[in-house]
Amino acid sequence: MKLKSLSLLVLLFSSIFSQAEKNTFNLKEKNLGLTINHDQDGLFSDQYFHYNLNSGLFSEIYINDFTFNKNRNTIYNLSLGYIQDIKDQIIVGIGYTNYFNKLNNIEHEIFIGSNLSFISGILYFDIVEKVLSFQSILNLNSIVKNFPLSLTYSNTFNGENFEQFFDISKTFNNEFFVGYILSREQFEDTRTISYSKGGKTGTYDVIEDGISVFNEFYIGFYF
Repeated sequence: MKLKSLSLLVLLFSSIFSQAEKNTFNLKEKNLGLTINHDQDGLFSDQYFHYNLNSGLFSEIYINDFTFNKNRNTIYNLSLGYIQDIKDQIIVGIGYTNYFNKLNNIEHEIFIGSNLSFISGILYFDIVEKVLSFQSILNLNSIVKNFPLSLTYSNTFNGENFEQFFDISKTFNNEFFVGYILSREQFEDTRTISYSKGGKTGTYDVIEDGISVFNEFYIGFYF
């Protein structure tokens, strides 16, 4: 699984494992969400729909980086799975997830995850590529008591690269929320270079990749 796509699922599965009992199909229980985001590449949006049965079965549809900016790659994700309470503050979940982008590239994974009090961990296995990936989510509010903002630290690792995310947000009246994400992520970009040689001029593209720090601000609504 590509690191960028893996990192997009951090908040998605964090909400599933941390709020499994609350996400019943009730419009007052945050089953629908819309987020407007802004980072160094401009505006984009996220949308999701979550449905959880009393039996523990759940499904999730998630659209990330939806924008008219051709430089962004919109990700469409579908997840199906099962969640079970083992004991107080311990939840285990398994399932299947796939995702594809505007180029119709699709990948399939199975996952197993667990929420142990204030920390969640999820292990993914890419069915086609036979690759393992891992992510963990730490709920800092369980450590910093009575803090007025929501604090989450998460990271992803695919065996080669390690990415980190720090999310701080505030929800008003359980519907409207604002937040900021500071991340250290792998990136891949295309840079156009101009040249002039022998009386001829032109341009060519160079692909650049590496690790950098990113800032993202967002606002959103729960329905």
